[in-house]
Amino acid sequence: AQKGILSADITSYPGYTGDANAISGTVNVTQKNFSVLTVTYDLYDTLPNDSGGLHIHENRTCDDAGDHYYRPNGKNSTDPWSSDVATYSSDENGHTSGSFDIASGYPYLANFEHAFVIHDGNGTRIGCGLLTPLAFGIHVHTGTTCDDADLVYNSYWTPEDDPDPWDNITYIPDGYGNATGWFTIDSGYSCTENEGHAFLVHGQENERLGCGLLKSELEDLNANTKALNVSPPPSVSPLEEEDDDNDAGLNGLMIALTMIGSFIGLVVLAGLWYTKNYPTNKEECENLETKRSYSTFGNQP
Repeated sequence: AQKGILSADITSYPGYTGDANAISGTVNVTQKNFSVLTVTYDLYDTLPNDSGGLHIHENRTCDDAGDHYYRPNGKNSTDPWSSDVATYSSDENGHTSGSFDIASGYPYLANFEHAFVIHDGNGTRIGCGLLTPLAFGIHVHTGTTCDDADLVYNSYWTPEDDPDPWDNITYIPDGYGNATGWFTIDSGYSCTENEGHAFLVHGQENERLGCGLLKSELEDLNANTKALNVSPPPSVSPLEEEDDDNDAGLNGLMIALTMIGSFIGLVVLAGLWYTKNYPTNKEECENLETKRSYSTFGNQP
């Protein structure tokens, strides 16, 4: 699954007028485990042949980024951002790239919109950007199979000379790659015209990570209803046994029949609720606004 990525576009730190005031680049933060982050950076126009620190700071603004953002624990109260791990070294052109892991004590989502600051070798703040989550695409495609990548084709909308409405449909995963949500879209196709088409989940480079074929919820309900298997009530004691045994058997039968009757009643009520709230034929489906919900799940440690 696609893990969540907090990304910061780095520009010159507010008020900085030094030789690295044209600094640019990107910093991405992902979750390695609960409190360990992976920081990946690609920076341009820092000071040539320089080494400096790069850190998440406590505030959610670059105007006043505050101090380093970390949470001390019982074993170690030292600022992890002050270690040699969170440093970069630039080449003669001021370019630098790399990655490192750091245990800040805060999980992935706690770093949302915090300032990421770049320092020069003297500790001066030369660059900054706010960490915001990247979004990735989820789309209905023209193809009606997930078995052959070449037959999935592109996004499914009409008329095709209009802008692709799926370009703005995205999901935002958490640090483990889990996402859930819903959206509405006018693709030009009706509810029933989307049935059987491939629904794709894309990743950071727009690669295709997952695929499934769309089917109606009514189809699922019918399949589940046919699969219901109500166990028969327990057998009644033979007439030749003692009267007490007969009474116990009859009582057991009445209880079993009452439970089965209640269960059937719940199934009927559920069916009536579904019929009221969901389309039961093509005409009703055609009148619905096209609406999608989704869930994608990664692997939690």
